[in-house]
Amino acid sequence: MYVERSAAYGVAVILALKQRFRYCDANIRAAFAVSMQFRSGDAILTPAQCKMARAGLGIGIRELAEQAQVSTNTVSRFEAGEELKGRTVAALRAALEAAGVIFIEENGEGPGVRLRKDLKVQS
Repeated sequence: MYVERSAAYGVAVILALKQRFRYCDANIRAAFAVSMQFRSGDAILTPAQCKMARAGLGIGIRELAEQAQVSTNTVSRFEAGEELKGRTVAALRAALEAAGVIFIEENGEGPGVRLRKDLKVQS
């Protein structure tokens, strides 16, 4: 009887954890991608790209912070040039990409952004 309860409890714990982490799956993938990019030395998002993307989308710091699930101070600090954790930068980039931004990597003229063709910009 003790073994049956332990097994049932173990299954319940596993199911609860699976349910809880299901929502984190995208963040885990983004964090892994960031860690791989940092290992190779690639910059994934610059403060200038972040500002350009927000301007192109017509969204403010509050909207970006809400979409990336970070504080408004975090977005402001990043755009001012402060270094943030990789997963935070990945969250900002993922939120901007989900909103329709395409990031252009360094090609001799500097990094940039552009908007998807099918995107309707907020006014």
